[in-house]
Amino acid sequence: MDSRSYVGIDKTDTQEWIVVIWEQGVCRFSSTFPDTASAPAAILDFICRRCDKPKVCVNPGYPGSFNLIAHLSCIPGAEVILLSKAGLSLHLNWLPKSVNLAAANAAQSQRAVLLAGCAERMI
Repeated sequence: MDSRSYVGIDKTDTQEWIVVIWEQGVCRFSSTFPDTASAPAAILDFICRRCDKPKVCVNPGYPGSFNLIAHLSCIPGAEVILLSKAGLSLHLNWLPKSVNLAAANAAQSQRAVLLAGCAERMI
């Protein structure tokens, strides 16, 4: 876990949380997390087991987003970026070409992949 990990978190069309970890050009997809009271803790555990000092990009436009962000702030060395859908659309042209949207479409997680790409690009 020497390199920096970039994480995108979004909700799927079925209102379940999905996490994408982008590290060295490779995307790893989580299974979906039902939108329940235990979801933030499960997402935190998923990220902590796979990442050291992650840079996380979250769309804050969903109910429960700020509770999730409060949990993410418990990760030592983590950076959390809030990026709305409008903000995401402004960054699409700047994302690296290595963003694998074909895999993201299959996993119903295109926005989460784009958010992970934005986490890498933002200062």
